[in-house]
Amino acid sequence: MKYLLKCIFIGIISFIFFGCKFIPINKFLSIENGKFTANVIIIDNKNVKYEDIIKPDWAQGWSEEILGDFRLVYIKTENALEGIFIISNVNKKKVIPYDIITINEYTKRIMENSNKLDNFSQERMSPYEIIIKIAEDIFEIAYNDKEFNIQSYFNYDENYSYYKEKYFKEYGFNE
Repeated sequence: MKYLLKCIFIGIISFIFFGCKFIPINKFLSIENGKFTANVIIIDNKNVKYEDIIKPDWAQGWSEEILGDFRLVYIKTENALEGIFIISNVNKKKVIPYDIITINEYTKRIMENSNKLDNFSQERMSPYEIIIKIAEDIFEIAYNDKEFNIQSYFNYDENYSYYKEKYFKEYGFNE
């Protein structure tokens, strides 16, 4: 009986390690810049503000492990393009810091993401990644809507100044 239980246990462990894919569940934010320098401000859930400058034609990435649980992203470029992104997790934190899925499920997710994303790099896109691309005069955003709820406001939209004032006040941020 003990031998049978050992075999079952070893079989389950082998399946988990060799038949499954471990996907980290930490959020990752990528910003791909266009032709103008962009100032990026990120505010986390503790209202700690992080500032960075992205040079033209560069990309930058931030992990939740580095910044904490980021909630607000504000981007302003040299050509006066502005955007505010309010990011909230749909799901609660999990006990294990990975999603454990089968290889077939992983392939299926990659295919779903590649169908959603036209010009973005599909290979990089994970379920917990948010990609913001700054084109010449617009923002493009890609993310998994099953994991995140993202509200975005741009200076070329109506009522942008209202939302900018509202969220800056809510997060205690002055430009």
